[in-house]
Amino acid sequence: MTPMGSYNGLNSWNGINQEPTVPDWSAMTPNPPPVNVLIVDDRPENLMALRAVFEDEPYVLWEASSGEEALKHLLKAEFAVIIMDVQMPGMNGFETAQLIKRREKTRQVPIIFVTAIDKHDAYVFQGYEAGAVDYMFKPFDPRILQCKVAAFVEMHRHKQALARHVEALDAANRELRELDRFKDSFLSVISHELRTPLNFIMGFASILDDELTGTLNDAQRLAVSRILVGADRMEELASDLIDYAKIQAGKLILTPASAPYAELLEGVLAVMRPYAEERGVAIGVDAQVEAAPWVDRNRIAQVLRNLVANAVKFTPQGGRVAVRTFLRDDRLVTQIEDTGVGIAEDQLTRIFDGFTQVDMSTTRASGGTGLGLAISKALIEAHGGTIDVASVPGHGSVFSFTLPIAADSRG
Repeated sequence: MTPMGSYNGLNSWNGINQEPTVPDWSAMTPNPPPVNVLIVDDRPENLMALRAVFEDEPYVLWEASSGEEALKHLLKAEFAVIIMDVQMPGMNGFETAQLIKRREKTRQVPIIFVTAIDKHDAYVFQGYEAGAVDYMFKPFDPRILQCKVAAFVEMHRHKQALARHVEALDAANRELRELDRFKDSFLSVISHELRTPLNFIMGFASILDDELTGTLNDAQRLAVSRILVGADRMEELASDLIDYAKIQAGKLILTPASAPYAELLEGVLAVMRPYAEERGVAIGVDAQVEAAPWVDRNRIAQVLRNLVANAVKFTPQGGRVAVRTFLRDDRLVTQIEDTGVGIAEDQLTRIFDGFTQVDMSTTRASGGTGLGLAISKALIEAHGGTIDVASVPGHGSVFSFTLPIAADSRG
């Protein structure tokens, strides 16, 4: 940029010895969009001189010859900075600035006053009180004005970029909320719709299995058996989807009552032992606690089934699952420990999230929606309890949950 020298009354130039450095703002913001700069002065020659100061800058210069005209421009466009003369006929610079600062949309636009009149502190203070962010007296170095304006322009560009990012994030959040709402609705509808055809399949397969329509040969009996196993699995998946949809919608309902815990636990393990024996996994129990927590018996049994089934599923043949219960203060603690594959540390933080599966290849081979642990967490927390996990990859995992003992602790 060609040196312009010192500026005297916006009409004449005098050489100077030192030249201030103008920062390369464009390098900080690649391909910045044009911004509006408003210059306000009642003298045409001064407007022309200010245009010359910024002729090499990528600004869109708007000119106003009065305060009234400046206010009209501010109704039409957004400005990065306003350069305004103080002494103008009619509405002066101070009065114009006060009106600009009263309007919400223009309140934050920086104003630089340029004047050749009184430099007294009281007069300068009046300018700042009117809303100025800077004050320049004639004669002044135009390059200093360029630097000041460049700084405000860059701040404006960053503000615009931030506003665009916030708007984009808001739009993305709205879309995510809508997708989440659609997902919950979809899960609820599809899970209920699955139940009807499943009931038909299970009903007619049971009729065949009971040989009410005739004797089955071995191949037919095996086929019917597989149909029933698959239908049972689909029933479990549908139930998980329904439970998860209820939890997400805040419609989970508990029916708590006093439940002897040792009896409840033994009932679950009686169902799980054949599954464990089929997979070659032993289940050990240490549950000597005589406690009857105030819980929804069916829901806590569901949690126990989920955790024990997971432990068996991810434990190789010859492994062991240990179930322990004990009291800690006023809490009943249940631990399910296995000697299975374990969980990677980076997956522990999201293991209780919906549709999360510990090991995709293993889970696909074993079956699973990734909802069991999310549902278990929600059920335990609905009872006023806590649930967590500790794991060492290759050595196994320990899932623990607590339940309050006292009836007045229930949620």
